[in-house]
Amino acid sequence: MPLVTAVRYGPAIYVFAIGLLLLAVGSILVAIAVWRSGTVSRWSVLLFAFGFALYIPQFFGSPMIRVAHGALVMLGCLWLAWSLLQSLRGNNAE
Repeated sequence: MPLVTAVRYGPAIYVFAIGLLLLAVGSILVAIAVWRSGTVSRWSVLLFAFGFALYIPQFFGSPMIRVAHGALVMLGCLWLAWSLLQSLRGNNAE
């Protein structure tokens, strides 16, 4: 277990932080694009973006917070995927 702290808070933390920041920015940009497109339910992308934007804070949380965060990301991804499928089905019916 002492190795966990050395790895988590060692020099690699800068790589993790930059990567997670870029992931947060990317998910927020996806949310903006989906919101503006109007082809998919606008609300479906909020959990997705919120979950990915919270990657850095959950990284320092307890195991229970990390599990809850994983559930939030899963729900956001599933809701967005379901909304995309519904949008595709609606477009194919026309």
